[in-house]
Amino acid sequence: MEDITNGENDNKKAIERYINNMVRTNQSKNTITAYKTDYEIFKNYMETEKDIEYIQDVDEDTLFDYRDYLYDVKGYKIATVNRKLNALKSLFAYLENLRIINVNYMRVIPTKRPFEDKEKVEILESDELDKILSMPYELKDDNWKRSAAILYILAFLGLRREEILNLKIKDLDMVNKTLYVRRSKTKVHDLLPLNERVFISLMNYLKDRDSLDPDDYLFKGDRGKRVSDAAFSKMVKKYVVASGIDKDITAYTFRHTFITNLVEEGLSQADIMKWTGHKDIRVLDVYTQGTPTIKNRVMENSFKTHKQNKINKLINDLNEK
Repeated sequence: MEDITNGENDNKKAIERYINNMVRTNQSKNTITAYKTDYEIFKNYMETEKDIEYIQDVDEDTLFDYRDYLYDVKGYKIATVNRKLNALKSLFAYLENLRIINVNYMRVIPTKRPFEDKEKVEILESDELDKILSMPYELKDDNWKRSAAILYILAFLGLRREEILNLKIKDLDMVNKTLYVRRSKTKVHDLLPLNERVFISLMNYLKDRDSLDPDDYLFKGDRGKRVSDAAFSKMVKKYVVASGIDKDITAYTFRHTFITNLVEEGLSQADIMKWTGHKDIRVLDVYTQGTPTIKNRVMENSFKTHKQNKINKLINDLNEK
């Protein structure tokens, strides 16, 4: 077993070791960034609140106290707490495999997967979606054609931010009107058909490009490289604000809206998973709890039954007479 008292595996070193492993195993940049933030909060709590310098000294009671700290002191929502605890589960499992810790106490700390939280998802009505999609054409600001193409892909393909930003020119088949999507989160690759609105917006953008090298990013930034995450989020926010829609809308809102529409149209969960790249069907539970359209459909069917029963009763009454 490693010497865990030599200072090489204090909280900081243990965390750095796992982060380096994530980098070498090609985990997504967003996940690594989120985990770094989560672990910094954990390290500061252990060192300032519990006076624990070495991660092998963290026990079951300490971890339960940390969970309560996230809820009561930091005021995080259940989804955020669960995500931070799941990040710790990954860290402790890694350290256990390397025998850096003797006991993995995170095994006894209950957590939920994000899809079990059942929090309400924000969605856009069709007129709200159209309003946002129209903003680049109305403002005609810098890179508006690129922005319009990205918004159309968000709206009508339901892709994640990283999936869009990682697209290359070679992923677009202009003849067959398809897009090859690499899903970094689930490691699933898909070939998706493009509807006319998406295809036209892409062609409108690409016709002004100086170069269409197959290995170039489909959406290039001002410096010729991939559009940054920050620039992407800023772009979405700009057009949402310009639309005047009073909702907490992010890029993921478009994905929520896209999946909700598929559910309301009656597409099977299996078919939805094939399109969106989900691997676990439970992820879709949040979309199938009963949208207004689905609830109205249920109500209408219920009233149809009610009306038919009234008709049957009238017929029976007439027959009896």
